[in-house]
Amino acid sequence: MKDMGLKKAPGYSTIEMKNRVYRFSVGDMSYSQTKEIYAFLDYIEGLSQEESEIPCAADDRLDSDRGMRGANAEWHSEKLAIAFGAINSPPGVSLRISKKPRICCDCHDFSKFVSRITGREIIMRDQNRFHHFKGGSCSCRDYW
Repeated sequence: MKDMGLKKAPGYSTIEMKNRVYRFSVGDMSYSQTKEIYAFLDYIEGLSQEESEIPCAADDRLDSDRGMRGANAEWHSEKLAIAFGAINSPPGVSLRISKKPRICCDCHDFSKFVSRITGREIIMRDQNRFHHFKGGSCSCRDYW
């Protein structure tokens, strides 16, 4: 691909709210609510550490700069979309997110955790299937 001058298209996630589609990429800081989004993610990070939730490290697509790794980490697009949705919708409202390409193990575990602590259903479509996160579990039964 490099020899041909081709570049891989970056992954992204979208969430529709109030008849508008919002698109997020890894580490996106282009929204006016960036501080609130990252504050929500830091809050979730703190809760996951308090509850000894260990993010999935078995996924070879992860590296040390991504995932639930602290305030300076680059956050995956689906985590940003979830945070944006949680901030901008009433409690209990389901979040519907589309993800390109596939969701990684770390973000899958993150989505399960958020669904459990917020009481929200998160419906995420990636290139292979729909994931319905509710009460800390996923409809795929952790097989994807």
